Amino acid sequence: MGCVLAAKRAAPKDCVVPTPVAPARSIALPWYGELMRLAQSRITAQGQVSVPAEVRKRLGLAPGSTIDWEIEGDVIVVRRSRRFSFQDIRAALFPDGPPQPPSLLELKQGIRAQMRRRARA
Repeated sequence: MGCVLAAKRAAPKDCVVPTPVAPARSIALPWYGELMRLAQSRITAQGQVSVPAEVRKRLGLAPGSTIDWEIEGDVIVVRRSRRFSFQDIRAALFPDGPPQPPSLLELKQGIRAQMRRRARA
């Protein structure tokens, strides 16, 4: 027998009702099966939001830290901005691989040109 729910009636005790996706500010407690609100913020008239102390503590945020706002389905997720590794930065600067080092002749020409500029000054 299926479980049919009317608009304003409570579900029968043997019926499992799917719960909606939790908002980003909630934590699922596995031993309780319910959601607990982590923190709440208010938006100022200028559009600013204060990050609650518990959230700052859990994300390891300090003054000057940056956070990312992402949309995942119907939930907005706030994450600490990713820290980039050396490889990430190198790949962004040199997408076609590392540049070729100058030849010995090019180095000597560069030194000569610099010495001439220095002698004129």
